[in-house]
Amino acid sequence: MSQRDARPQKELRFHPDHRARAGVAPLHAERLYELIGVEHSLIEVERAIRTFIQREKPPLVGATLVTCSDESEYECAAVFRRGIVRQLLPARMFDDKSAFRQATLGGRYEWGAARVAESHFALAPGAQEWKLMLLKVNAHVGVHETPDGPTFGRLARYEGLDLYCGALAALLAGDTRPFAEDLAETLRADGLERVAILRDAAQVDPAQRSLFAALVSARMQARRAMLDVQDHAPLTPTLTMIVPCVTLNRTGHDTEIVVGVYFCDRRGAEPHDEYAGLGDDPRGYRLDTRGSQLVLHDEHRDKPRLARDHRALVARALDAHAPHEGARAQVQAALKPALAGDHALTKAALAAVFGTVLAVAPIPAVLALFAEGALGIHHAVAVHRLARKAEGDDAALELLDDLRGSIDGLEPKQARHLVELLRRTYA
Repeated sequence: MSQRDARPQKELRFHPDHRARAGVAPLHAERLYELIGVEHSLIEVERAIRTFIQREKPPLVGATLVTCSDESEYECAAVFRRGIVRQLLPARMFDDKSAFRQATLGGRYEWGAARVAESHFALAPGAQEWKLMLLKVNAHVGVHETPDGPTFGRLARYEGLDLYCGALAALLAGDTRPFAEDLAETLRADGLERVAILRDAAQVDPAQRSLFAALVSARMQARRAMLDVQDHAPLTPTLTMIVPCVTLNRTGHDTEIVVGVYFCDRRGAEPHDEYAGLGDDPRGYRLDTRGSQLVLHDEHRDKPRLARDHRALVARALDAHAPHEGARAQVQAALKPALAGDHALTKAALAAVFGTVLAVAPIPAVLALFAEGALGIHHAVAVHRLARKAEGDDAALELLDDLRGSIDGLEPKQARHLVELLRRTYA
């Protein structure tokens, strides 16, 4: 078993206004927290982010922007370029400056992007001391003002009305194309069926459905990015901030709502991960349209909290999935050649062990392998479903079958480590 979960759980302590930071958390984020849940201009949001970064005085700044592919997000990307990229990022070549970019249907964060971006900016001057990596994730929604207040979802596009965001609208309509399935998978995290909640008029007001879908999607895509960052060992000391937002596409200048802020600090011996912002359940959102700005409330907005270690959570669930005696005996028998053999035999025997595990009790192996880092963090949603007993052996078989196919490429130490891990899991 990993010792990830053996670390004592730290408690975040705050002054009564929840904004005076404690421990190793950044000290200059007050203005960012004030923006959470409140509509502001794109320029004001970028200015607040830039001011925070400048006050932290990082030797180097890198940035990633994730938006929907929709052309309506041009304004969001343009303001980010003017306010963040040109002001803070290093020049690449010929004195140009660029952020790492993702434009995907629905503003989906692509697994591995933060790791690739970090490796790029780690090569720039100043990164060896430490660097700040900004990852901004934007969903979007159309907003149309009427005498009775704003409506969400449809807005003029060229010569007609259209859906903003079309990808999220397709998801809510039951689309099964790959982009919609990926969105649905992310919104299914922690056993909360967010798509079903959004579709249910008794739980979410249909007039606010498009807005709430964008808010919770940005929140969950940012969590996906945070898992990726938490699971990565940066090449140089790094403070990563992840800022999920929703662009409010309007007939005039677009505006923006900051959903929350993640911090992932890897500048010292002790990691520190925290989040402040809206929760991940759209049933808790309350919209106030009475003033000149849209304002979102929920019970979590003003409560900064430690971000979770998802591998440790799975490790703590292992005891509830202990294999039965017959399965333990069969796996232990299959392990004997691998435990006694040399490196070459170990890999061959390991493949045979996986065959036995697949046949008799695959779920404990999936949980243990994920807890130890042998299964990628991108499997987190699926593995958590197994840990909650919401899925059965078939889902575990699919995950293990993928890993079994990579055995031939393992280094000898990696193969031996897997053998020892399976031995302990089925002891």
